[in-house]
Parts: sequence; structure tokens; C-alpha cells
Amino acid sequence: MEKLESIFIEYGLKKKEVEAAFLLISEGLGNEEIAVRISRSLPTVKGYLSNIYRKFDVKGEREFLSLLLRKAG
Repeated sequence: MEKLESIFIEYGLKKKEVEAAFLLISEGLGNEEIAVRISRSLPTVKGYLSNIYRKFDVKGEREFLSLLLRKAG
């Protein structure tokens, strides 16, 4: 997980974006489940994920996960 943390810092993710990303990666949670776990609304979580994808210059979850696998390799 330390490698992922350094990647997230490199890409400028904020604290709640990091929380959402970890839940997506480590537990495979969907947007609604992430919202409940981090006590945020669904639109807020969708915003976090959109920001993450924009910062990583990817189109969505699959591309994001694939990029992380390559970088963390």
C-alpha cells in the first residue's frame, strides 16, 4: 500500500480522494458503498472519482486500475 500512497501523492490526490481510491482498489466497492463508508453523498463520491480519473488522465475505473497496476508493478 505504501507504493500506492506514493503514486497518489505524485498525482496530487486529496485525502478523501485517496480514501475513495483505496476502497475502490482494495475492496472493489461501488460508488454507493464508498459513499457510505466515507460518510459522503453519492454525488460527492462521483466527483472524487471523476477528479481522480482526470488527475491520472484516464477515462474510467478500468483504465485507472490498469495504470495503477503498471505503475505499482
